[in-house]
Amino acid sequence: MAETVIALRDIAVEYGGFTALQIPSFDIQSSEVLALIGPNGAGKSTLLRIAGLLQYPSAGKVYFRNEQVNRKNSMGFRRRVASVFQEPLLLNTSVYDNAALGLRLRGLDRAKIERLLRPWLDRPPRLASRSHTLRRRGAKNEFGARVRLRAGSAFVG
Repeated sequence: MAETVIALRDIAVEYGGFTALQIPSFDIQSSEVLALIGPNGAGKSTLLRIAGLLQYPSAGKVYFRNEQVNRKNSMGFRRRVASVFQEPLLLNTSVYDNAALGLRLRGLDRAKIERLLRPWLDRPPRLASRSHTLRRRGAKNEFGARVRLRAGSAFVG
């Protein structure tokens, strides 16, 4: 049986007295692929922010691998969760540096970053199709390449 990675219990999110989200129970299992669909304003983005540990609920509990996440311990858990947003945000630096950013923020040295990053840069569909593309500013790449870059960065490390 797959392990529960994220568990939400009795979650409510309110904005100025308006209940934007109310979820009694929601689990995300390891290796599970999910799709969230619904009309605008249904709470999809709010649910993803809560599950991605990017926003605290107004009420309820969030668990990461059976440990409760709260304001005091959330940073350690956040470092173990990756989010890829619909519109990829990139720094004004090279594709390689954008892909390596998360690893640098974790304090990894250049050799370890290269060892972890290289398989993702070379794997089809490549984050960068040619070596000169690795030096190109991330934001200058076409939309599909920017999405691949963000998604690949989430899987590295």
